[in-house]
Amino acid sequence: MKVTTSRRFRQQHLNDYTVDDFDNFSDYFFYLHLNHRTQFIHTVGCVFPLLFLPWSLKKMLKERKPLALTTVSALFYGAGFVSHWSEDGLVSKTVQNFGPAYKEVLLLNWRFMTRTLAKHEQAFIKKYPHVLWVYDASRSK
Repeated sequence: MKVTTSRRFRQQHLNDYTVDDFDNFSDYFFYLHLNHRTQFIHTVGCVFPLLFLPWSLKKMLKERKPLALTTVSALFYGAGFVSHWSEDGLVSKTVQNFGPAYKEVLLLNWRFMTRTLAKHEQAFIKKYPHVLWVYDASRSK
């Protein structure tokens, strides 16, 4: 969604909602990723390192040099951290749930790349309109 609140505002209020305020972890994860700029940075951070994944795996498995895979992984995860810090002023707490968060970020990236994210977002907005004030200054709490 187009964000109209300030980074400082989101930094103060994004964590007003926790996973317990949603029907499931997937919905909570998506709430933390409603910002289109965050989604874009996440997707670039997924696609770009994937281009180097075969090379890094070869380096690690054949040459016993793990630095390449470590670098690719750092780019993948680093983009997520950077996107949340630069856009929302804080890093998402979903890292505590690594497995489910990894699955959700892959789904987010897939939806972004296949242009099905808007449909998913509209369903989310219908289900949770009360949380949108965090991202949209025209909505009240």
